Amino acid sequence: MGTLIMKFGGKSVGTTDALAQVVSIILNEHEHWKRLLLVVSALEGVTDALIEATHLAKLSNRRGFRRIIATQRARHLALVDQLPLNPTTRNALQADLDRLLFDMLDILQAVGENPSDELMADVTDRVTSVGERLAARIVAA
Repeated sequence: MGTLIMKFGGKSVGTTDALAQVVSIILNEHEHWKRLLLVVSALEGVTDALIEATHLAKLSNRRGFRRIIATQRARHLALVDQLPLNPTTRNALQADLDRLLFDMLDILQAVGENPSDELMADVTDRVTSVGERLAARIVAA
């Protein structure tokens, strides 16, 4: 057959058991389709947390947005720690997730230093997209 597009997100990628189910579905469908295209949403609650972090950055509440980012970092890295990955893959994935999170933190810090209504829509889009990018990298591993 042609191409199958599948979307996973929220609860379906939020635990190791859920990820194992996603992998099982992907492997099963891979037998029946020529190509698979996977779309991955952020883990449950991540987008809302990142929107809140953006709001706190606009208010120059550094402690608030840093706490949110630290919580999301811990959540994603804990999930990675539970995956059956070899150490090299695990370390590379953790470094990739950290890079995404620290880049986002830089954006939020810049907003906190110079809040601008003109840029907020773009900043919110950039920050919230990190949730999907984090989940996509975890699923791809």
